[in-house]
Amino acid sequence: MKKVMREFLLSVMLLGSPHAQAETLPSFDLEHCAWHATDIVVASEGDTIDGELSALTVLSGGLKIGDSVSVPELGQFRLKESRTVRSFRNTSDDKEHPLVLTGERMMVFLKRGEGKTGSGPNWGPASPFFAGMDVSVVWIANGHVYGFTQVRNPGPPYS
Repeated sequence: MKKVMREFLLSVMLLGSPHAQAETLPSFDLEHCAWHATDIVVASEGDTIDGELSALTVLSGGLKIGDSVSVPELGQFRLKESRTVRSFRNTSDDKEHPLVLTGERMMVFLKRGEGKTGSGPNWGPASPFFAGMDVSVVWIANGHVYGFTQVRNPGPPYS
């Protein structure tokens, strides 16, 4: 009886702790995206962040250099705030001189969908877990690669 009571109390304590109630947020996972992608390209959006890409380098799949790829979901990064790198360290330099990513170089992990949209195939995110392009793309800037990941749980996603 004491063992059952001890296990019950331990269960209540674990379920009631903040960590047990924390939310796991979508994070970029290179292995998962690479495994599920039909096409992997380094692409550029140019000056306008609208989800209209041009393939600069093709790493995998049937796309060719110079091909146009329409991924309207990437338009969610139009606003500067959505492309501002937030470091989990929160140093004063991060706050005073934030890095704002552009659409100049991105590596996108795509999954060719059914049907067509406009003039080309329907493209979706390679990561099926959360079905969002924000976890199927990384930005390349200043010799570094940036993607969304949740560093602490509980905690917000950082880019």
